[in-house]
Amino acid sequence: MLKISDGLRSGRYSRPGSATQQEDASKRFQEGIKPNMFKALVGKGHEEFSTMRQQDSEEFLQHLIQRLRDEAKKRDFKQEDEATEAFRFGMEQKLICGECQGVRLKVDSVDSISVPMPVKEIESSVVLGAGDAGSAAPTKQYEPVDLTTCLRMAVESVTLDWTCPKCNKGVKALK
Repeated sequence: MLKISDGLRSGRYSRPGSATQQEDASKRFQEGIKPNMFKALVGKGHEEFSTMRQQDSEEFLQHLIQRLRDEAKKRDFKQEDEATEAFRFGMEQKLICGECQGVRLKVDSVDSISVPMPVKEIESSVVLGAGDAGSAAPTKQYEPVDLTTCLRMAVESVTLDWTCPKCNKGVKALK
């Protein structure tokens, strides 16, 4: 794991292939850590990620970050020297009481954010494709989604039930 951490910080394993490899397009590949080797190393000892079955990418990323942080802690690295620092950011939560208008702020240190993905099917676009056993089955198509829309949805205000510490009662709060 130390080599992965070093590679992420230094870029040492993300260089283009040699000139000989680049001349022959059929042999062109990235020198460095092969994806299956990377997955095997990161997933070693983990019930889910040590298999070759399909896994959730966000869970895998969180597992990788935690393994790198554990390794850095064992070696007494400073937090700012960890390879995972590039992922860390503060997520602010703001609650506004519907009664007294009191505000509660909280900042959590996080590594990723889940964003909602609006799915809108294109109605008249049923396309025939190859289904099971070679039979023709309709394939659904969806409208493209803009990342800005997803981010806006992730941070939009919602109303929730909350016990305000200032009023000392259950109220509706805006988050």
